[in-house]
Order: sequence, then structure tokens, then C-alpha cells
Amino acid sequence: GDTNLALKSAGYATVSGSTAASLARINDGITTKGNFFNAAAKDITITFSLSQPMILSKIIFYEEQSNIRNYTIEAATDASFSNIVQTFSGTGIGTSTTEVTSKDFIFSEPKEAQYIRLQMGATSANRRITEFEIWGHKKPLEPLDPDMFSGGTGTDEDPFLISTPQQFDNMRDSRVAGMSFKVTADIDLTELTDDYEPFAFSGKLTGDDSENLKTIHVNIDKPAANNVGLFSEVSDGVQISNLRLTGSVTGGTYVGGFIGLGDEGTSASAKLENCINEAAITGTDTVGGFAGRIYIGTHNITLNKLINKGTVKADKNGAGIIAVTKSTLSVTNCANLGTVITTASDG
Repeated sequence: GDTNLALKSAGYATVSGSTAASLARINDGITTKGNFFNAAAKDITITFSLSQPMILSKIIFYEEQSNIRNYTIEAATDASFSNIVQTFSGTGIGTSTTEVTSKDFIFSEPKEAQYIRLQMGATSANRRITEFEIWGHKKPLEPLDPDMFSGGTGTDEDPFLISTPQQFDNMRDSRVAGMSFKVTADIDLTELTDDYEPFAFSGKLTGDDSENLKTIHVNIDKPAANNVGLFSEVSDGVQISNLRLTGSVTGGTYVGGFIGLGDEGTSASAKLENCINEAAITGTDTVGGFAGRIYIGTHNITLNKLINKGTVKADKNGAGIIAVTKSTLSVTNCANLGTVITTASDG
């Protein structure tokens, strides 16, 4: 079904406009007074940019003491708004009271769009939009190459099946972002035609056997790069389980066997579980057998049943499991059996 794509936690929308200092809170998911406030009685423009084209159904904004003279909301497929698919406009929204009220804008039919622009003017300086919601869903997948995966549809119940290095690399395709995958055979990523390039991941990846772990073999050599690992970054409800990593991973700052960086926030369902690292992990700063850094933002990710057997080398901040994190992170049943070589802040 449709979800609020404007929420920061959804990871789809970025916002920009004429009052940048106030915009950071407009899509934080909290409907309270003053999330967005412009003190001057002048026209303002706010633009939401979605990470990919979405199918939109409605837009809602909540207002308090708005005194809005006029408004225009446009949804477009392009950043220049030369192809506008839906427009809402009107006058006289808002009251002088402090009560928070909402207004719904329903699309004539679901429309594909990636950019939403709100333009409005006011009769006075009192103008507050406490929440702005964009409701919709991802586009249905375009027909995939039959060899893109070995089977499956990408749902939790029917994950895409991965049995070759190229199929593993196909997970970076934006059409399958955030979906579910199952590894059914050992994967050697050094067999790719081009060198494997770590990519950001927010989906679910599991080996098909919790006892006989599937092996992912890598040779990632990026000493000048940051955020280096099997996945450069992770976010949202990412889940990785039942896998063994072998080979080597070399990077600069924020280096880990499975995860380089996790600084954009993870949900309560996020986990790295029942995995073994046997790869050699090398970096200059914040280097871990499984993850380099998972720190900024809201993190509920669970690290459980992880065993590091690989050698971890760092100039500083090296650790067998995770190099830098918050104390609220859940780490259970984990062990470092490898060697950690670092000059400072060993963990």
C-alpha cells in the first residue's frame, strides 16, 4: 500500500527551499507546532525531491496559524518542472488560531512523479506548516532480464535468488532497492568482469542455510576510499545473515568486512546476524571485522552471533567486530578470534 514518502525514516525524500534553516524538520514525522516556520510575510517555495520516480496518490499538509493567501502544489517528473503531471491551487487556507488542521490534496488518479513543489504566499508573518506528507509507492518493477536473478520476486516470502557473482552485483540496481534476496551458492566476486564496487544496501540478504553458511569471496582494494566493505553503507531495515566472508577488504576510513558505514539511521528490524568474517580487513581509521562505524542517527540494529577470524589492521580505532558505535547498539553472542593490529584505541 501507500506510505508517506516524505518521512526522513523512509529515506526517499530530500527537501530544499527558500527557508533552509527551518526545512530540516518538515519531514521528521512529528506533527507538532512550529516544525516549519517562516517569520516573514513573503512568498516561499519548498521542493521535495524523491530518490526515484514514485506513483503518488495524495499530498497532505498540516497547518497552524497559517494565514496563507494562496498556494500552488505541483508534481513533476523532472527537476525543472517542465513536465508537470498534477497541480493543486487555491486561496484562503488557514486561520489565525493555534489549532493544527490538515488539508488533503487527492490526485485525480495515481501519477508517476519524482519532484513536488509547494509555492505559497501569506497575508501576515504568521505561517506555520507543521507537517508535509507525500503519499505513494514505488513504481512496479520494469520487466527484468531473465538472468538478473535465478528466481523469486523480491518479497520477504519469495526473495530474489542469487547464485552467480553477476546476480549478486545486480542488487545495486535501483529497481530492486530495499527488496529481499537469498544466496543459494557460494559467490566469488573476483570473477566479475570489472572490479567489484561496494554499494549502499538497505534490503534483506540471507544465505539459504543457517548452519552451512554460504561464502562470499572478495578482493576489494580501495586504500584511498572511505566507506568500504561488502556494502559501502547500510540503512533502514537492512538485514544480513547466514553468510561467510573471505578474501580481503582494504580502504581508508570507515572500513568493515560487511559494512563500511551506517550513519543514516536504521530501523528496529535491522540486523547483522549469524555471519563469519575470515577476510583480512585493512584501513587507516575506524576499521572493524564486520563494520567500521554505525553511530550517527537512530540505531536499533542488532549484531548477533558474529565471529571474526580475519586479521584487522588499522592505524587507529581497530576492532574485531565493530570499530565505532553507540552504547545503545545491541551486540550479543559475538566473538573475535582474529588478530587486531592497531596503534591506538584498540577494541
